Amino acid sequence: IHAADDDSLSFQEQTLLQGSDGKTLVFALGGPLFFGMAKAISRQQAVLPDHSVLIIDFTEVPTVGVSSSLAIEKIILDDIALGRDVYIVGASTRVMERLAKLDILKVVHEDHVMETRKDALEYAAIATRHVDIDPKETLSTEQGTKDNTSQS
Repeated sequence: IHAADDDSLSFQEQTLLQGSDGKTLVFALGGPLFFGMAKAISRQQAVLPDHSVLIIDFTEVPTVGVSSSLAIEKIILDDIALGRDVYIVGASTRVMERLAKLDILKVVHEDHVMETRKDALEYAAIATRHVDIDPKETLSTEQGTKDNTSQS
């Protein structure tokens, strides 16, 4: 459990994270999260740096126990109550089922549940700049431009 550092991020992810001017925090979780991890998660929450966007990365998490789920839920609810954007990324079907059972997915906007950390970092970079652009629109516009160019 750690705030992702430059060593754990790809070059593209580092660039996106730097583009948020320190306002985005990537909370990377790893391994099965059972009872003993709940205390570590809670301790980590107490020392999280100030941020506007929280990305919780479950990519390396095969399963989450109830106690750990409750600790993660507290982090999410606290951040949402403070008006912060929260993204859930890389969650397996098992992890998503656990989060759904605890109604965590009811408080995280469905557009904020993503497959990759890079996707969430793209949205976070836009959110922290207060720019009103949808990355999906930008991508489809760019693809449309490429398609039109190739047809000429």
